[in-house]
Amino acid sequence: LAVQSEGVLFEYVEIDLPLEEAADNLKLAEIEMKEGRQDEAKAALHVAMDELKRYEKLVGEKRSTEVKALHQEIDKLTVELGEGDLSDADRQKHASRISEWWQRATKWFKGTSK
Repeated sequence: LAVQSEGVLFEYVEIDLPLEEAADNLKLAEIEMKEGRQDEAKAALHVAMDELKRYEKLVGEKRSTEVKALHQEIDKLTVELGEGDLSDADRQKHASRISEWWQRATKWFKGTSK
């Protein structure tokens, strides 16, 4: 009842949907990489890249450049992942990198500039 009387309004922003999907898949890729499931991490990264490309088309020019740079970084890693099994140290390094990408994407989702 308090919600009704206070007049809380939840705004749904369709433009953020691809970004939300990308962030979710980046987090999934990070977890899969930490667990040593390289193929699953690569698959999640591909979905994240596709969603970032969708998001790129919906946002302004400045953000579009940032988003494009991110999906190019992800693409580079997916190529590396296809080159064979990684050591545990490499998997952890890549998981950390993916985590940084997730943080970048979630900052965009929150509407901050960096």
